[in-house]
Parts: sequence; C-alpha cells; structure tokens
Amino acid sequence: MKKFKMAIKYLIVVLFIIVNRTPFFAQNTFGSINSNYSPTSSVLINPSSISNSKTFLDINLAGAGIYANNNLLMIPNSNFFNILTTGTTIDRKKDLFYDQYTLNHKQTINLFSKIFIAGPGFIITQGDHSGGLSFNNRSYRAIQNIPYFIGSFAERGLTDFPRQQGKDFEAKNMRYAAFNFSEIKASYSNTFYKKDKNIIAAGISIKKFYSLAGSAANINDLSFNVHNDTALSIYKFDADRMRTDGGLYRKGGMGIDIGVTYQKMLVNSTGYLPHMVKSGCRYVPYKYKVGLSIIDIGSVKFDQTKETYYGYNYKDIEINGYSNITTNPDSVASIFSSQDDLKTGLVKKTNKIMLPTFISAQVDYNIWASALYVNAMIVQGISHSDKNFGIRHASSISITPRFETRIVDFALPFSLYEYSKAQLGMSFRIGPLTVGSDKFINWIINSDLYGGDIYVYFKVPIIYHPQCREMVLNRKRKQSDWKSKINCAF
Repeated sequence: MKKFKMAIKYLIVVLFIIVNRTPFFAQNTFGSINSNYSPTSSVLINPSSISNSKTFLDINLAGAGIYANNNLLMIPNSNFFNILTTGTTIDRKKDLFYDQYTLNHKQTINLFSKIFIAGPGFIITQGDHSGGLSFNNRSYRAIQNIPYFIGSFAERGLTDFPRQQGKDFEAKNMRYAAFNFSEIKASYSNTFYKKDKNIIAAGISIKKFYSLAGSAANINDLSFNVHNDTALSIYKFDADRMRTDGGLYRKGGMGIDIGVTYQKMLVNSTGYLPHMVKSGCRYVPYKYKVGLSIIDIGSVKFDQTKETYYGYNYKDIEINGYSNITTNPDSVASIFSSQDDLKTGLVKKTNKIMLPTFISAQVDYNIWASALYVNAMIVQGISHSDKNFGIRHASSISITPRFETRIVDFALPFSLYEYSKAQLGMSFRIGPLTVGSDKFINWIINSDLYGGDIYVYFKVPIIYHPQCREMVLNRKRKQSDWKSKINCAF
C-alpha cells in the first residue's frame, strides 16, 4: 500500500513537472497552405487541393516549423525580437492561482505541441492527375483538459493551500501524450468531374510511419479530498499509462488523409487539362473553390517488446502522512513496476497512440485577376475514446487575405486558436524561400506571450511543363509584339 500511495502522489507531481517544464508547439501554417503555387504545402490541409495547381512541379527541398500556444505559461510584456536579443524567463499565470483556480472555474489547462521537419518532396500535376511523395518528421506533445484546481495544487502543493483542503474534487478525461515519428507520404488527386464551369477533384494521402519514441496517459476519473496537511482520500482513480524506450520501429503504423474540392471556374472547363499541350498549356482560374477534408486518420505504433504499460482502477484509498512520501522522479519505474494489479485499464492496444485527427473545411475566393484571394478555413479537432491513447488537435477558424504571383506570395492570416484566442500572422514567399508565422504580431508588439511560432520552407517551383515552356514563351512574345504595334500606331 505504501508504494501505491507513492505512485498516486508521483503521478500527480509528474503531471505538473511536465506542464511547467516542457515547451509546447503546434502548427497550422495558415499563411502558406492555401497558395496555388505551393501544392507541397496545400496538400497538408487537403490532398485534393493539389489539382489544378498553378505550378507544374513543386519541389520541396527542406522546411521546418515550431509553434507554441497554451493558457498556463507566459512570457510577460515582451515580444520575440526582444527575447532573441535580451533573453527572458517563462512565468506562470500567477493571478489565476489566486482568482480563478476555484471550485466553480470551468476552464481547463490545455497545451498542444508540434514540431515538424519537412524533408525532400514533390507534387506534380499532369492533366486530371496530380500526385507526389514526401519525407517528413513530426513530434507532438500535449496536455489537455487539466482542471484549474489541480493547477492550484501544483502551484501551492497539497499541504500549503488550506483554501482547497477539506473539499471533494473530481477530474475526468485528462490526457497526456508525447510521441515522435518519421513518415513517408504518397499523395494523389484526380479531377473526376468536369462540366461547364464546374470541376470536382478527390484526393488521398497514404502515410507510412517509422516510430521513434512515445509516452501517454489517460486519467479517466480522479476524485479525491485533501482533508488537511496529513490525510488524503482517493475516492476513485481510473487511469492508463504507457511509455516506450527510444529506437526506430519500422512497423510504426499507417495514416491517411482524404479530401474533396469543388471549383467554380471562370470559363467553360469541360475539356480542360492543366499543364498539357492538348489543352493549350493554359491555366484556367477558378472564381471560388470549396474543400472538405479529414486529416491524420490512423495511429503511430511502437515496439511492444520495448513498451511499459500500467492500468489503474482503484477506489476508496485512505492515505495518512502523505506529506512525508518521497516523490523522487528517478524512483517512478520501481514504484509502478512493483504493483501486481496494474494491468486493469481500459486501453487494450497499449502500444498505439492515435494521431491528432481533424476535420477541415476551406473556402477560397478569387477577388481580383487570379492574384488576390481571400480564404476562410475551419479546423475541428476530434477527440479519441477512453480506449485509446491519443491527443486532440487544436481547433481553429481563420480568415486569410492572400496575394500570389509566380515570384511572390504574401498572406495575412487572422485566426482564433480554440475559437477564442486571436492570432494575427504573416507569410511571405519570394522565389524559392517561404517564411511565415501564425502569430507574427507577437514578434513585434509587447504583450503577455502565451505562444509564438515561425516556419520556413525552401522550394524549387517549376511553373511550366517542359513541352509547354516554348509554347507559353511564344504566346508571350506575340502578345508583346501586338502591344508594341498598338503603341506605335498611336
């Protein structure tokens, strides 16, 4: 029983060590994923969006991005340019521990993270068919749905906050996951319907994973009462926990993305075949397009021989003298492994972590000259059941005006993270280089920073099919000669 008491206290303490010491990153790259000149980016939000690209062949050489957002940690009154030059420290939302960490406060602590490295990849468009291949690495970490009263205990300790002693507390559906994996992704889109000014394309991306390391915890039900500085009652503790040793696992799971896109064209496009000589090598622009997609269906799997799993299902545990229990993190393995009955959890496929699946809807409107657009997008994360380890992708809604040409792209995305926290970003492409941020305003204006990001891509866009290049150049020469003759006539 003593070791079980240590396990209970350690689990609570470890949860907040994670919260207070880990950087958190997430990413949607709203500014770059809508450009018709960058299908290697737009495939991330909808695999069917690569159809009718303005670029015949888009080659991604390298890219990387990080993004941070949460509602617990902050850098007070600063911006990231100042941080890079002067340094700073991360603080907690200490006012909340006094004013908002109460029994009636319904907001929860949520932190979602993603770091990505985009390796070599390409997307090619030929008539009704578009497809490509890419090599990437992703790392996720998230803590979700943590009640604020637990945050208060983490800040003050169980013994040093009498205001919350002698009260019954209950927390449900708390989640933690951290995992890293590499992937090979094959994408394909087909324009299967063309009539008058209407075009419909469907696309799919199939991903093969190579897992590296992972850990996860589901705390489905935790109810307790800290009676005083010595007595603690655990009424119910229902949880699952897993971790894996690091190492490449080739059978690391699979994932898919699916999507469909409708385009309302400016002219009749019944026989339109982009980037093909038989279609005159012309790009036919759309007036608007509407897309719907489901991204990251699947799971990452880890080597079961290197996995450690524990399930908890305990009721009515009385702990006296809990303040004297040692919580040295180095003792966690021996604490958990010494229990004989720690295999009674809900998760059955314990060596899998579900991907942060989300549904997205996109609307892109051509405002002027097929160069100025405005995009509206919604991203809705999907929660996983108690029977699976996994994390929910952060939800958001965005409005992004965009100017795009063969040489330059510029976008200003305005988004609401989790439908509540406003973000103003910027993305800029010149030639092969794209640099952007979904929270660009945090780089230049002082505020209490609860997140920040930056992403960079280096690409080689080949606009024309080799057989179309000479045809397009001849067409431009004729247009130039025609304009010169008109100018001379006047």
